[in-house]
Amino acid sequence: MTDEIATPRRRSDRHRRSGRSLVSLRLRRLDVGRYRWPLLAAGGAVALALVLVLAEAGLSWARIHPGVTVGGVAVGGMSRSEARAALERELAPRLKLPATVAYGSRRWTVTPARVDARLDAQSAAEAAYAVGRTGSVWQRAGQRVGAWFGRSALPVAAKADDARLRDLLTELRRAVDVPALDATVTIGGTDVVRGAAKPGLSLRADALSRQLLAAFLSQSRVVRMSVGYSPPSVTDEDAQQAYDDAKRMVDGDVTLTFEKRTWAVPAAEVGGWIAFGTVPWSSDASAASAASSLTASSAETRSAEATGATGGRTVLVAYVDVRKLSAALAPRVGGVGKPAKDARFEVDGAKVRVVPGQVGVGVDARGLAVQLDTGLRSAGQRTFAITFAQTQPKLTTEQARSMGIKELISTYSTEYDPGNAPRVNNIHTLAKALDGKLVPPGGVFSFNGAVGERTAEKGYEEAPAIVNGKLVPQLGGGICQIGTTFFNSVFFSGLPVIERTNHSFYISHYPKGRDCTVSWGGPDFRWKNDTKSWILVHTGYDSGSVTIALYGTDPGYKVTYETGPFTNVVPHKTVTEKDPTLPLGKTVVSDAGVDGRKVVVVRTVTLNGAEVRKDTFVSVYKAKDEIVKVGALLPSVPSTATTPAPKP
Repeated sequence: MTDEIATPRRRSDRHRRSGRSLVSLRLRRLDVGRYRWPLLAAGGAVALALVLVLAEAGLSWARIHPGVTVGGVAVGGMSRSEARAALERELAPRLKLPATVAYGSRRWTVTPARVDARLDAQSAAEAAYAVGRTGSVWQRAGQRVGAWFGRSALPVAAKADDARLRDLLTELRRAVDVPALDATVTIGGTDVVRGAAKPGLSLRADALSRQLLAAFLSQSRVVRMSVGYSPPSVTDEDAQQAYDDAKRMVDGDVTLTFEKRTWAVPAAEVGGWIAFGTVPWSSDASAASAASSLTASSAETRSAEATGATGGRTVLVAYVDVRKLSAALAPRVGGVGKPAKDARFEVDGAKVRVVPGQVGVGVDARGLAVQLDTGLRSAGQRTFAITFAQTQPKLTTEQARSMGIKELISTYSTEYDPGNAPRVNNIHTLAKALDGKLVPPGGVFSFNGAVGERTAEKGYEEAPAIVNGKLVPQLGGGICQIGTTFFNSVFFSGLPVIERTNHSFYISHYPKGRDCTVSWGGPDFRWKNDTKSWILVHTGYDSGSVTIALYGTDPGYKVTYETGPFTNVVPHKTVTEKDPTLPLGKTVVSDAGVDGRKVVVVRTVTLNGAEVRKDTFVSVYKAKDEIVKVGALLPSVPSTATTPAPKP
């Protein structure tokens, strides 16, 4: 009976559970029905977006995205080649128009040709094509959406020759830059005067460069120049200590002593010993130690303007100048001690020997200057003892012997007319200026740098020289005799020639294709010492010839050369000029003509059979007109007048 009662209960539980399941199923079906349309709408939107993306991608397949512009030129929907052609068609004509650089009321007209400006249409087309194709998926999508709404306007700028652009910017910088003025301290007698610091103005070259190159391809052709302030290296605050120290240093006379002798130096003269220089600022450095470092490091006058700031804060320092102090001591202690003598080289044919130098004894001006630097800043001490010390030669015997100058490397001589006294004087003066010059290993010798400007103060006189293709009197005329001699000495040494210029017209008494012209501010002659030893330049001359020789350690170079024939011959012209000092009809050639021509000399330098270098020296000579003077002086006519007979 128990079993009969239990069985119906279990069926009843199943019915209840089954009923609940049916209810849940109906509810779930009701929920799905409730959200069916939103889900379908969202799915449709995604599908529509996918279709739009695919359609949009299809529209710009292998083409620039619609809506993209470059420099105002619409290139959307074009291929890259089509965009390049469109940009060249629309923008290239703008490179024929000048742009204007404006600064205040000033204007500069700059043509694109001035900087060799050009349009790189291919790069601009590639940049346009990259819109919507670079970056992440979302970045690409954003670029494409932006293009549809006109937000993909790409700028374009011209390309330029870097050197020409730098030259232009340098010219503009010179016109507008105002250098900053450092704070200064000067001394006149015992008066110490301060000069206030002022900021300068400097052109912002990078910004102007970008703006100008963009303007060349823009319809707006005016560029506003931008300048910025440049701070001074030494401010008023950083010059205050130098001012205070200088005031104390000239506040009274100074007494110098040597053994039993004394000299009273007026304060005004002490002021003449003081110089000013800059040093990096340091929180733990005193003015005295900074001044002593300046005095000990250099015997030459330094100034705030000369040293300037090298970055960071700098301060002005007053110190005793060794060179000025030495000049002031010389007349007081003259005759005491002996000067140092440099070692020198004495040439004997192909050999050279070192003549030893000598150590000198003289006033220890540097040590005295350091004493003065410290003592004059403190109150009370105004007496200082002069001491003597050994003075070393600039070139010691040991240094000279270690330079490797022991034998002849090469020599060359040329001849000249001894009758032209001014020209001979110039040749001899220049030879003396070159004699003894030393060139270190790896060093480059510059003719103009070694000799300097040829002036009357140095002993040069006026003599015929080639100027603009004509022989005219000029100070230092005849120096090309030395230039040609020097070049040939270097030519046969095998050393590298860096710079050489031929004369403007051919001169027959110089070696064919191996002449060399030099002038101050014009052509230079430069060569390099590629040996491991120093090279000594030695010159010698007499009334009609000059020789230049190079001494060192012979590198063993062997020199061969080939001189080609004259080519590109241009006949000279004949120019006649009337001369009222010559009899009528008489002709005189006052300046012989020379045909223009070209010649090539090839030098081959070998070492132990292996070629070291091969140099080609090309000389192109212009034609020189022949000047013929034609007489224009009329002959005198005898008088035909007669004296009337006296009346009877």
